[in-house]
Amino acid sequence: DPECEVILPLIKSSILDLFTKCVNKELSDYELELYDRSAIGVVLASKNYPYSSSNPSKIDIEKEIENAHISFGGVSKIDGEKCASGGRVLVSVGVGKNLKEASEAAYMQCENIKFDGAKYRRDIAHEVL
Repeated sequence: DPECEVILPLIKSSILDLFTKCVNKELSDYELELYDRSAIGVVLASKNYPYSSSNPSKIDIEKEIENAHISFGGVSKIDGEKCASGGRVLVSVGVGKNLKEASEAAYMQCENIKFDGAKYRRDIAHEVL
């Protein structure tokens, strides 16, 4: 879930403890700690998203960017290679001390990810920057 991908890197508390408290309905006495930073996620989608499926296409990641990570979604493995298999293929998540740094990292990572028909919005967080 793209929304979850930007929340998880901001959680300083033990995620296991958080999930355990949720299951046991003990959140009223739980103090969630967050890092003092920002995160932005940009979804890279397949060519025909959201209207129809796209043919599988090999994903090429030219280089990974510091302060960014990739969460894979609509991906399959074909002949040992990661391939975009349709829909929301992946999320490029940038993390920084503020929204500007997080946005720059996320978009720099997007520029280094290639697959046939890859598309992404170029206005994520634009209004708050």
